[in-house]
Formats: sequence, C-alpha cells, structure tokens
Amino acid sequence: MWKDNMLEKIEKGTLGAKTMEELWEKIKEEFGEFDKKNRKMNELWVLTQGSKTYDKYIQEFKRVARESKYKKRVLVEEFK
Repeated sequence: MWKDNMLEKIEKGTLGAKTMEELWEKIKEEFGEFDKKNRKMNELWVLTQGSKTYDKYIQEFKRVARESKYKKRVLVEEFK
C-alpha cells in the first residue's frame, strides 16, 4: 500500500526528496537494499565533481565504474 503511495508521490514530485541521494535513500528505505552492483551503479548516477579536482573526480569515477561492472559504452554515457 505505501509502495503505491510512494510511486504516486515520485510521479507527482511530492515525495520531499530534494536531491538524488535523498531519493535513493527513500527508495532503499521502502524497497530494501540493492545488491553491490546496483549500489555502485547508483553511485555513478549521483556522482558529481563538486569541489573535487578533475583528477580526483576521474579517480573516483573509475573506482566506482570498475566496481559497478558497467560495460564501456554505458560508462561513457554515465560519464557525460
């Protein structure tokens, strides 16, 4: 029942999550933890450079990408 309500709130934009990180936390709370591969994929989706240097950001992206088991073509899209 709550899951249906959550999906409705996501569709309407009324869930109250202001960032992707908050949205993922709410999803994990409701639907449970993803396996490691999916967690790493999620990390790629929300990874931003922010105040990190270019080199630090690339290192972090490569580390998470390697652990995610994404294929090369998809990684290019995620990096964009």
